[in-house]
Amino acid sequence: MPFAKNYTKDDVIALLVESEGRLSPVTHQPGHALAMHVTIGDHQLSDRLIATMPPPIPGRPILVDPSGKVVDKAMHREIWKETNPGLNSKSANADFDRIFVGDSVGKAGAFMDLQQAGVLGKFAMNSPGGQSELAKLDARTADRVTIEYSVANLHNVDGEWKMRYVEKNSDIASLKIFTKVFLLLDRLDPDKLHIQTFFPVA
Repeated sequence: MPFAKNYTKDDVIALLVESEGRLSPVTHQPGHALAMHVTIGDHQLSDRLIATMPPPIPGRPILVDPSGKVVDKAMHREIWKETNPGLNSKSANADFDRIFVGDSVGKAGAFMDLQQAGVLGKFAMNSPGGQSELAKLDARTADRVTIEYSVANLHNVDGEWKMRYVEKNSDIASLKIFTKVFLLLDRLDPDKLHIQTFFPVA
């Protein structure tokens, strides 16, 4: 069955449900469109702005100065390189980012609900640009494609398209107008489509 075909709202919703938590055949990371951008609650959306600190990596302890403040990235990098022969600067920097920045984001947005996601996913995938990207999966010239779709000219009976949105220094979810959606899709052999992520963009 070709990937470049007409999709209904229900088709998109089914794909989102099937893809949730399934490992991407490209990156082996779990699909997360629903958990991060659709069914996520407002409090959880705000929590995405806060870095979580995982346990330190063996051989790379969390370093603090006499006042108890975590020392800066450059200091961590140099000490880790001294105590771990062969460790390069890039790996040391990545360790610091993983430990102290974690998976926090500066801003986060989510669809109003699953119905809104289904409708906009349908229009994005059926658009000329969407069909062109999906055709690459059919032709096997790509295993992963992205679809960016502008909603500017797409009529909404409620007025402008809005999402639930938070950002640093404004962590209480509010409604914000968005202008496009972003879809990341993988080919799952032999003939399945996997949605890795899908979110609105202000």
